[in-house]
Amino acid sequence: MARTARIPHVADGMMGAIAGLLRGRRREAELARVGPASALSPSSSLAPPDPYETWPAHTGARQRWESRGSTGVQLVRLDPQGPALLVVHLERPAGSWVELTSPPDGNGGPRQILTHGSPLTRAIVPVESDGREAIRLQMHTRRRWRVWLHPPEEIPLWDGELGSTGSYVLRHPGGRVPLRITQRDGAAFSLHVLRPDFGLGSLLYQGNGSFTAPAVAPRKAGLLYVRSRGSWNIAPNASPIPSPVLKRRDRGGEVLPNGRPTLRRGVVTSPHPLNATTDASDG
Repeated sequence: MARTARIPHVADGMMGAIAGLLRGRRREAELARVGPASALSPSSSLAPPDPYETWPAHTGARQRWESRGSTGVQLVRLDPQGPALLVVHLERPAGSWVELTSPPDGNGGPRQILTHGSPLTRAIVPVESDGREAIRLQMHTRRRWRVWLHPPEEIPLWDGELGSTGSYVLRHPGGRVPLRITQRDGAAFSLHVLRPDFGLGSLLYQGNGSFTAPAVAPRKAGLLYVRSRGSWNIAPNASPIPSPVLKRRDRGGEVLPNGRPTLRRGVVTSPHPLNATTDASDG
């Protein structure tokens, strides 16, 4: 009888062990899916993980590096003749900056990809090919950092709405979709098509400060590159955005609303002097 009385307790213990094992396996699967940085975040179950938060699991050892303090870093392209997407993370921006020393900028000098005094801790930088496999950086910081070359197949696909801070590269599936671009900080902003060699293609929109403005995605599928130091959002434009009411006087003193291009006495006025919001010639 005593042995029979202990059987339920043994069964309960076995069931508890099995349940714990299943929870552990589910946790391992979650870590493998979203990466350690996102899985540890309290909001990871409510929002998709940031694809540029940490390097993908299959990133090669020569394409990634992490350490602490100021030093030179060398990463190796998978294809020496092809472009690469560089991602840089700093633990803290104060007193820190990062230079891309090779390939150099257009004047042969280093290119600052995170500047001294910038509030940003991350930069996503398309790097054109210079025929050399090495990409070299100089880290200036006292804190921890990590850098890597992001695999092209892991560049995130734009699927309806995207918001971030700072530079960003996304994959556009194609189609001349009307866009609504919003920026909430006083910073310069531009949205370009990236050519296959990662050079800048057509300018889709350029603005400054806080704004909400329309643009049009290119017809062809490809990569788009956001350059900004502020917080921004790109979403499908379901409703027209009213243009700002700007007024201009012609030679006769008549006030012309800037609602449509007007030809008068050989002078054309246009509501969009930049003419950049719908230029998608590369698409």
